[in-house]
Amino acid sequence: MFSRLVLAGINPVKLQNKTVAILGVGGIGTVIAETLTRVGVGKLVLVDKDLVGPENLNRLGFSPSDIGLPKAEAFAKKLLEFNKTRKHLRLDVEWYHVNIINWPKLDMIIKSADIIVTSFDNLDARLEVNERVVKNRKILVDCGTSLDGWSGRINVVIPGKTPCLACYYDPSMIYGERESWWTAPCGASLPTTMTIVATLASDQVLRILLNLKGVYSRILVSLRNDIIIRPFHMKRRKNCEICGEINE
Repeated sequence: MFSRLVLAGINPVKLQNKTVAILGVGGIGTVIAETLTRVGVGKLVLVDKDLVGPENLNRLGFSPSDIGLPKAEAFAKKLLEFNKTRKHLRLDVEWYHVNIINWPKLDMIIKSADIIVTSFDNLDARLEVNERVVKNRKILVDCGTSLDGWSGRINVVIPGKTPCLACYYDPSMIYGERESWWTAPCGASLPTTMTIVATLASDQVLRILLNLKGVYSRILVSLRNDIIIRPFHMKRRKNCEICGEINE
């Protein structure tokens, strides 16, 4: 299963002892989870509060037979099928059908993971995880798409080095005003945009786990007229209430 990864210079054995927590198992989270499974990551933790509905079938991840099941449970079962071909590089999957807001186990999940990935459809959940990630000095890869479905973005939060999410979404910041459309409940969803965003996020996770170059604090994607991908090295906000006092 992994023979062609080796030809690309990726050693899946180095990923066997890595744990990635994916919070939000929708059109983006499922693609990230499957991609990391296919490159050899040893453990995934899937967390989502929703059930699979017919509206979720217009993007990758779920099948009609999954309707009515918790998203995290349904996708965990799909991923564990890969153990038939992963052989000695086994995959361990934990899943939780829960709302992460004020969830007692959230800190435990964050502490146990090498990287946390969030792909929620609301800002409160993103900022909740962001604060816990910064407090525990973990790495966060946060991603999402716009209400019209045509744009997306990935933020990489490395405490003390890159901006945390609160650096962008403080009400006094221009990003908080300009990007208010990121924060509303899920609107349109295009599998094209979601898959591109998920692929770029998976790439950032893989580069971080393998200590490779090419990690950006922010990547913006636009598909409305042309496919435009813009990576940025953004600076932290010095007076950020969450990460402002942290040093590298």
